[in-house]
Parts: sequence; C-alpha cells; structure tokens
Amino acid sequence: MKEAILQAGEDLIRLLDYQDEDVRKLVKKGLTLYRQGYVYNLKELEHYIGVVVYDEQEQMVLLNLNDLSGSECGCQHPSFCAHRLAGFFYAYATKGLVGNLLDKWKEQSLSSQITSSLDAFRVQKSAAPKSEKFSYSVQEWMPFFEQRYEQFAKTKLTRNTSLYPELYEDFFKGLTKEAPSPSPYRELFIIHAGLAAFRKICDGLNKTPLSKQTFNTFVRTPLSQLLYDIEQRIYTISQTSLPFSADDLLYETMDQIRTLLFYSSPLQYERIELYRTIWSHLLKRPKWLKEEKLALQEINGFQLECDVALSHLLVLEKRDDQAVAVVNQSDQAIFPYTFKWAKDHISHKNEQQARIWVTYMNKRMKAYLRTLPSYQGSRAIVSMLLSLFEGYSDLRRDQTIYTEALRQLLPYSFVEYSQYLYEKRQLRAWLELQAAFRYDILEYDRSILKDIETENPKWLLPIYHQSVQQLIEKKTRSSYEEAVQHLKELKRLYKKLQDEQGFTTYMQQLVQSTKRLRALQEALKKGKLVHD
Repeated sequence: MKEAILQAGEDLIRLLDYQDEDVRKLVKKGLTLYRQGYVYNLKELEHYIGVVVYDEQEQMVLLNLNDLSGSECGCQHPSFCAHRLAGFFYAYATKGLVGNLLDKWKEQSLSSQITSSLDAFRVQKSAAPKSEKFSYSVQEWMPFFEQRYEQFAKTKLTRNTSLYPELYEDFFKGLTKEAPSPSPYRELFIIHAGLAAFRKICDGLNKTPLSKQTFNTFVRTPLSQLLYDIEQRIYTISQTSLPFSADDLLYETMDQIRTLLFYSSPLQYERIELYRTIWSHLLKRPKWLKEEKLALQEINGFQLECDVALSHLLVLEKRDDQAVAVVNQSDQAIFPYTFKWAKDHISHKNEQQARIWVTYMNKRMKAYLRTLPSYQGSRAIVSMLLSLFEGYSDLRRDQTIYTEALRQLLPYSFVEYSQYLYEKRQLRAWLELQAAFRYDILEYDRSILKDIETENPKWLLPIYHQSVQQLIEKKTRSSYEEAVQHLKELKRLYKKLQDEQGFTTYMQQLVQSTKRLRALQEALKKGKLVHD
C-alpha cells in the first residue's frame, strides 16, 4: 500500500497545473481541511482508500490509487475537488511527507514552465481587429470555430495524446478570448466554443481509440475541465434575465445540442449530460419541449440516448409518470441516468415526483447491480443510491426506506450501514454486522470498543474469544503475545461482569486444549495468566 500511495502522489502532481490559480486555491483548501483535522475514518482496500471529509457536511471520498482521476466524492464535482485532495493528503501523510510532495510539485512546475517557453506556437487572437458589430448567430460561429481549429491543427500532431490537453488549453481558451463582450452573448459564444472543442475530442477518440488507462491519463482531466467550464456558463445564463434578442441563439442551440447527443463517439455519458443540462437551464419552454419530442421521433438508432432525452423532456413537463413508463421499457443501462431526476425532485422538495423515481430504483437496483462487472463499480452506484434514499427519507421524515435500502444493498452498503448503526447507538446490531462480514472489531478505534463496553460489556466477550482463537491458530510468538493481551482484556471484562469463575473455567479449558503449544504456554506464564 505504501508504494501505491507514493506513486499516486507522483501521479497527482502531474495532474495538477501549478500555474493555474484556481488549482492552487483548490490545493490550499484541501490542505486546510486535512491540517485542521476534518478528515477521518481512513479505510484501505486493495488499491482503494476511503475517507470521510467534513466540509459543512460529511463527504464520502473514495480514492482510486491506480487512477486518481477516477476517484469519487459525495459532492459530485466533475473534477478533482478539495475533498478528494484533503483525503489524499491525509492518506499520503501515513506513508510520506506531504510538504515534500508539494515542494516537488512546485519544482516540477518551474521546470515545465521553462520548457513551455520554448514552444513555437500557441493559438492567438486573430491579427485582424474585431469588427465592432459581432455576429450573434450560431450558424456563423460554427465556420469561425472550424477556421480557428484548422489554424490550431496545423502545428499539432492530431493523432498524439497531447492533442487533448491542448484542445482545452489552446483551442478552447483561445476561442474564449474572442468572445463578444456583452452578456449573455459572451456566455452563449463560449458554450458553443466548448461544444466545438468537445466534438473535436470525440473526433480524436473515434480516429484513435484509447485504452482506459491512456484515456484517464491524457483525456479525463482536460475533458472534465471543459465540461465544467461549459456548465458554469450555462448556470450563469440561467440566473439572468435574457433579452428577446437572445431567443434566436437559444433556438439554434436546440439543433446543435441534439446533433451532439447523437454524435458517434465513446463519450455517451458526457453527451447525454450536456443535453440534459442545456435543456434544464436554457431551453425548457413548452413550445420548444413539444417540438423537440417530435424531433426525437425521427431519430433512428441511439436508443439509450433517445430514451433518456425523451424521459428528461417529460420530467421538465412535470410528467414523471410518463417518463418512468419510458424508462421501464428501456435497457437496464438507463438505470443510473434516473438518479438526476430523483436528486432534483428531492432538492426541490417535490415529494410526490421523487417517490416515483425512488419506487422505480427500489424495484430495479438489484437487477442493475448484477450487470456490473466489478465490485468497485457496484460500490460507486450504491453510494449514490444511498445518498438519494437518505435525502428522500429526510424529506419524508421517515427513515424506513433508507434503513431498508442499507440492508438490501449489502455487502456494497457495509460502510454506510456500519456508520448508521453506530451513530444511532444500535451497537448490538453493529457488532452482529461486523461479525457477519468477518471484520476484526478489535482493530477499530479504541473509543468504539469503549462505547460498546459502556452499553453492555457482555457483547464484547464473544469478540475477544474469537480473536484469541484466531491468534492462537497462527502459531507464531507474536500472535501468542497478542493473544495474551486480549486474554487480559477478557479477564477484566469478566471481573466487571462479576463472573470471575467464568474466566477461570475458560482459561482451564484453553490451557488444556493448547498444552502441546509450548510457546503459548510460556507466553501465558509470562503474562501471569497461568501459574506453575
């Protein structure tokens, strides 16, 4: 695990751009959360690390040491958030020095900056001055974007993996510098510039398919940054009053985002989410919704995209009962796309509509989990499901649905169920859960054992008995010494329960059954648990 964490540290400083002020602010916040003690409950499992980060509320973080860009956080931020950084710094500190890692990050950035200064070309603003009257038409923006791409591509190896970071840093950011000044036209221009850059990423992936590891190394970060920038512009426009003159641009956007939805590329999830986000925040006018539903009927193929799109339009029309009917007729792959609708209804306290989707999920979740090829994938889906069930239970002020889901989704819900039982002080049930999944309770924080002892010391007896037996079966001197320590705890607990004779009987049986284990007998004598 140490080597994996240290290597992940090297990967992290390659992913983070020190020259980006926003990235430096993110790292600073992550460090603050880590240093002020807001990270806890570290769990290690193969090449995964789970932690809890408290930032106004608890966020569950799952770090993938083999692919940090594929790590997850309850905040659902599309890229590496401060919570994931805080969790990583906490884990890294157990194996190395966080300060040294950050120093290396700065030194690496300086070296990279010197190298970058030798580059001969970056996409620049056009030498010709902008016309005072900028065109406000998507149909005229499209050839302009293509012209700028041709200039960009002349100096790039378009089949090289370095294309993807440069599409974001040079092509897209270069276009943003040429956006018109007045709002909302500036934001709409940047949105469409982002969609143009997204299409070029799709084209590159279609021409040269990449392995998952190569994709995560070279594409995941710039793609997430691009999508985040597009979404931020969408949210900005959605919160302002739009002039009537912007209607034509929005109407043109309908065709563009529909074309992108059915663009042949491996980025299916991203295409669908862009479509849903733009319709939710910019296009949900009754007339346009009706027109779009008719347009979807003309599409051949792309069944999943069509089903999600049609269901989303129905949800926007507040016809969730019709939307769930479409979903029920679709492929099982549609299941995770329903989370957004449930989440939105829960956040807006629409209990009746939320119930439709929670009921659907309850019926379909186990069947969907059986289709997933890995434990990690199932774990990620269950984490999102439980977050939704918990939110819905809070909305209804009834925890029944949440607690039932915790039980039904075992073993994937083990972490959340354990935490729930412990927080609710259902310590007997908590103990039974740990025993059922063969977790060594004695390795937990001492405060947990103290809480159980306060509640009922008798509950700890079988735990210590089992642990002593397992340690003896290892037949090593160190395991015998550890077993002696656990026996001393047992002696103390029996005394507290006023059953010292029970411990005496237990020890007599133990000594008799292990009399051939000379090293154990010596350890028991040394621990003053038996006498000559």
